[in-house]
Amino acid sequence: MQVNTIKKMNILIFGASGDTGHELVSQALIQDHFVTAFVRDPTKFQLKHVSLRIFKGDVTDYRNVEDAVTRCRAFSIGRIKSV
Repeated sequence: MQVNTIKKMNILIFGASGDTGHELVSQALIQDHFVTAFVRDPTKFQLKHVSLRIFKGDVTDYRNVEDAVTRCRAFSIGRIKSV
């Protein structure tokens, strides 16, 4: 019998309010990880979960990205639209 030995990770997902980002967040939560969802507009992100943190920021702002990256071990970028 194989035992699942994958440890919980802190995962940061950029573009979390888009279709791809939302799916990545959902999959990470299903796999029991802690997730930080990086979004421009938190009102467009309706998912709630005990292991989910919403981070409001702009990917073009270095300080926003640096603040969000702190304490994360894995990163993912959903599809980011150009503005």
